[in-house]
Amino acid sequence: MKNAIVIFFIIVLLAIFFRFYQLGANPAGFFTDEASIGLNAYSILQTGADTYDRPFPVYFEAVGDYRDPVMIYSSVPIIAWLGLNEYSVRFVSAIYGVAAVIMIYFLGCQIGGQKVGLWSAFLLAISPWHVLFSRVGFQLIASIFWLIFGLYFFHKSFKNYHWFALALCGFILTFFSYSSIKLYLAVLPILFLISRPHELLTLLKKWQIWTMTAVGIAVVIILIYPYLLDGTFFKRWQQVERKDFNVQKVAQSYINHFSPVFLFEKGNSEFPDESVQRHSIHGVGELYWFQAPFLILGIALISFRKSLKKNYLFYLSFLIIYPLGSMFTEVVPQATRASAGIIPFQIITAVGITEFFALIRKKSLLVTARVMVVLVVVFSVIHFFFALKNYPLKSADYWGWQYGYRDVISYFKSKEAQYDDLRITHRYNSGSELLNFYSTIINCKKCSVMNNPIEIDQKRKQIFAVRFDDLNEARERYPKLKFHTLERIYLPNGLTEIWIGEFRPFQKL
Repeated sequence: MKNAIVIFFIIVLLAIFFRFYQLGANPAGFFTDEASIGLNAYSILQTGADTYDRPFPVYFEAVGDYRDPVMIYSSVPIIAWLGLNEYSVRFVSAIYGVAAVIMIYFLGCQIGGQKVGLWSAFLLAISPWHVLFSRVGFQLIASIFWLIFGLYFFHKSFKNYHWFALALCGFILTFFSYSSIKLYLAVLPILFLISRPHELLTLLKKWQIWTMTAVGIAVVIILIYPYLLDGTFFKRWQQVERKDFNVQKVAQSYINHFSPVFLFEKGNSEFPDESVQRHSIHGVGELYWFQAPFLILGIALISFRKSLKKNYLFYLSFLIIYPLGSMFTEVVPQATRASAGIIPFQIITAVGITEFFALIRKKSLLVTARVMVVLVVVFSVIHFFFALKNYPLKSADYWGWQYGYRDVISYFKSKEAQYDDLRITHRYNSGSELLNFYSTIINCKKCSVMNNPIEIDQKRKQIFAVRFDDLNEARERYPKLKFHTLERIYLPNGLTEIWIGEFRPFQKL
């Protein structure tokens, strides 16, 4: 017991390290979604309303759609403490990430004992998939924690129905955490009915369960009803749904989510035909290669061993349907929308590892197996650490975390008194949100996003922050003007990302 506590403490420290190490600088840059969460949380803190002056909304209008509330409201106390900045927005995600590691330990212990709990927590602590999203201000990380929370107390409610209230709270908060997670919440009760029919039906015989469920559903309906009426509730789905829907592409998308290239080799960002570089860490998969044999063993044992099937069939079923959140949107597997799969992958791998050691009867072989597994895991984690450390070199540009906005606004602020207009390129993903975020911090009143296409007023004193495509566009529209560079913003890999300067007439010789 004492050893288990020490191991658990080390796992939590490992989780903290991977989530807080260089948190403010890695990933390099700050994406629009993160800025939106920070701005709305700050607005709630300051005024009690969102950035559109709607008091305490359930869904927040931002970046062309509506965002779920849990991550935003969770950010309010942290921003009150640390102020509005990149670190405070990401700090919330890191807290959720560490909390999920702790919570999955208790879930693993509940369904399979302490060894499964410790291995599940360890695997989640070092998971490339989970670590990345614990380091950025994305909504999905909150949904992972609350789903694990809900599952843990739901399992406990099989023995004592009073725990169901906490399970219900966890599932409701999961519902309001992330858009794609809602699909899983609709299916998971069916999976429980298939995998644990006796326990579930026994639970449903209690009138208290029906009462709590009715209250929970009523709360959700009351909260979302206005957004159902005006179509807001479906806005995100309408944005990401596949317009050229066909069965073949959906089937291919499903298969791709189980591709070794996606899971073990390259992850989301380096998957063929993927251009977005911010959804996985380069050089590693979403899972480790060492997980593959234990994952296969876990699946086989759960499928054919009765003693394991009772406790883990639900998680095997969960694994089978994990592409659900993404398969109707893109052919390329999406680590974000299918992020609920993080949970069953770690638990089933933990079962495989635990049962692998249990199968070895000879003590000398067991010691050898343990040493080999430890060595492979250590080298894998070291490799991941260096991949994480080098991540800014490969993911800071436009298709990644869009590095440079803070530097531009800081430079503009230092020159604000000298210019009538300080214009920053529109070639950012919803750059107006980033402008609002950094203007709130740095207070650059004359800073604005430039027109599309670029417009230059020679009667006004103007300075521009542009990308290479803006320079080409300006040459075509204003052939008599030349760009005079005053400053450059460099990516972590040394390449120029932004040119800052003035458009001036060509000087006659």
